[in-house]
Amino acid sequence: MIPTIETFPFIPIVIRNNNPLQENKSSRSINPPQQILENANYKFMPANFSEAIFDAETGWHPAKHILPEPAQCGNKYIVTGKSLSGLTKNGSIELTNAVVSIVEIERIFSDGTCQEFFILRIECEVWGNAHKNIKIDKNNFKSVFSILRKEFPEIKVFSKIPDALEEYLADIVNRDYKNANIRNINKKTGWFPLDGEPTKYELGCDSFYHTSTIPILDTANIEQIFQQGFSFLEVGHNGAACTLLFIFAHIPYVLFWLREGAVDFTSILYLNGSSNLLKTATASVLANIWETNRTQAKLRLNSTKASMLNSLALLQDQLILLDDSSNSEARAQKNIEANLEIAIRTVGDGSFDAKMQNGNQEIARRTFRGAVVITGEEHPNLGRSSILRMVEVQISEGSFDGEVLSTFQNNPELLRQYFALFVKFLENMGTEISHYAQTHIQKYRESAAKILTVRRYIDSAAGFHIVIDIIGKFANFCRQQFLFESRSQNLSKSVFEIMQQNQHIGEREQPVRRFLRTLTSILNTSKTTMIAKNELEYAAAESAFIGFLEANEIWLRPAIYQEVVKTLQGQNESFSTSFDTIKKMLLTEGYSKGKNYKDKKEYLVRAKKGSRKRMLVLYRKKIENFFEEEI
Repeated sequence: MIPTIETFPFIPIVIRNNNPLQENKSSRSINPPQQILENANYKFMPANFSEAIFDAETGWHPAKHILPEPAQCGNKYIVTGKSLSGLTKNGSIELTNAVVSIVEIERIFSDGTCQEFFILRIECEVWGNAHKNIKIDKNNFKSVFSILRKEFPEIKVFSKIPDALEEYLADIVNRDYKNANIRNINKKTGWFPLDGEPTKYELGCDSFYHTSTIPILDTANIEQIFQQGFSFLEVGHNGAACTLLFIFAHIPYVLFWLREGAVDFTSILYLNGSSNLLKTATASVLANIWETNRTQAKLRLNSTKASMLNSLALLQDQLILLDDSSNSEARAQKNIEANLEIAIRTVGDGSFDAKMQNGNQEIARRTFRGAVVITGEEHPNLGRSSILRMVEVQISEGSFDGEVLSTFQNNPELLRQYFALFVKFLENMGTEISHYAQTHIQKYRESAAKILTVRRYIDSAAGFHIVIDIIGKFANFCRQQFLFESRSQNLSKSVFEIMQQNQHIGEREQPVRRFLRTLTSILNTSKTTMIAKNELEYAAAESAFIGFLEANEIWLRPAIYQEVVKTLQGQNESFSTSFDTIKKMLLTEGYSKGKNYKDKKEYLVRAKKGSRKRMLVLYRKKIENFFEEEI
């Protein structure tokens, strides 16, 4: 029977084969199209009309505005236009008024790990033809619609069919992941190796670098760039102190390539001298060279441990300046010494020795790659192991020329351009340099061993000479080989001069041996250093004695430390190792008696009689053996 007007009072009526016809506003549920057709007796609608209008006189006609075919279908969902519906046994239910696609994948690398982010294109019905982009962690992609609702309130999620959403998002990844543009980014500044791609030196994406830039080079002017940077040696009139500092400034940029060649450099540079000698000012023009705000080019040793560690981690492949290790202020002494020890161990070990916190995120043990120069006015209170990890440079009046230095202070681009060119050279020659270092390091160790005896200083000297050779190759790259050769002999001479000075300091600075030798030489030699024969005698007249003897032990009040220091000063020798450090070293090396607990150690022992003061207890037999070894 042909339908009549009376049968269909609402004309025209639109039928969509691929979209809901009727909608219950409360449930947003939709009757299946076939059921609607049967209810309305619309059995004559042509099957190829995706949207049609019925006219009683002329029959079925395509609508002027035909809705798009489903853009994407799954077993449990359907996408039409800019909306997503879920499929159920009772029909389809609109899930959300937005659809997503992955347009770019951002991979951020840090310490050998990779974190992926999706750059998503979001389309929403209420935006018309407009779209918006959002960046989310790949691991949060399953929760993308929750994120979108918070970011864009106009995006709605009407119903939740988890299986449908999961299938839709999985299909998005399968469809877009292989075709999306990929951007690889380094979180930290430095060398950025990727498989199959040339290794590049790049600025990191962390906000720490927001005032940092690597200058654009004028490659037609490389000779002048090299000459201007190399003229930094004139700041010290080619003296050993300035020369070694300049060589050291190249190390952070070559560390990556040295390690590729199984060679490492694990010493820090310590500029030691009184105030107003331009130590910090000179080192500052070389430190953190990409930082355009030069007031931020140095760090303070009296900063918090967390702040210092974070800066050390982010200043990768750069020269780091830690300023003011002076321990003359009692309030800051403990913090400065602790931070100095941390910095030395971090460089020496090539890693951070504990987990670190960055905001609310815990960062696991991370590798360190950089070079550290420290300035200070006193010899640091450190044990022998830490001292051997430092290359100390004594700064005196005239070591640095302020007038020449002002040229680099007033025009920071001179050194920025020089080191940017050095990095460009390494990008081209890095692999060759790695091979060169690997094949020549042993030769330089053998050469250094003819002059030096301390293994750490031998390794440091060999490393310095490898870097000198790299600077020579850089000079050749810049067509300035003649300029380099005119200074090369002085570069090598400066290294051995400083290293021999350090070996002399290292031989002199053996805190435990010096302390014990001086201590035993002054016992019972004055009213302030008298020793009682036993504890009973000591307890009966404590003010007359500084300690007492037992069968196998020597008990001494802490005041003995001041007596040792006073004696050495009288011999025109300084003793800068603190009593706290001496206590730890004596216990660690087995010369003294202490107590161990789960979370701490006690380095002094309470006497049983008299005022029962805590005392330093030395093993008599160990002391006797010590002097037998000395002889």
